[in-house]
Amino acid sequence: MRLNQTPLQIDTALEDEFHSSLPWRKRFVKWLSRYSPLLIYYEIPYGRASLNSQLSKRTDFSAHEWESRGIKSNSARTILRLIATVMNLPNEFIIPDDPLKMLLISDYDDFPIQSLSYALSKTFKIIYTPEEIIQLATNDNWLIEQFVRDVLSRSPQKF
Repeated sequence: MRLNQTPLQIDTALEDEFHSSLPWRKRFVKWLSRYSPLLIYYEIPYGRASLNSQLSKRTDFSAHEWESRGIKSNSARTILRLIATVMNLPNEFIIPDDPLKMLLISDYDDFPIQSLSYALSKTFKIIYTPEEIIQLATNDNWLIEQFVRDVLSRSPQKF
């Protein structure tokens, strides 16, 4: 168990390297789209390479960090596992100081946010609209700790 891990952040060097390798893909897709106009193409959003890289380096769940903030680690882990599954993250080894905005960088488009909204409603019996989740992450700049606390306080079930 490692304490005081560094919160997730954008690694500009990694992102620049990752995205500089994409131009050949764009040219290929543009060429291919002439022959298959229904081809759907998306780009991996800026920040996703950093997110995957940093989470992959975390080797265990920091139960102590969650417990030290008054949140049961099993409850936090349930929410974090749900987020990791829906957002297609490498693992759920998320610490309380990780920005919610970083965790919601999808490798697709808006659909994972809608899936997260649905999963929260089914698992915790609460309503979060996709717009509300995006609001909390972007405009309110919530940390994942705030989101976990909010989910647990809204849920009629006790975890």
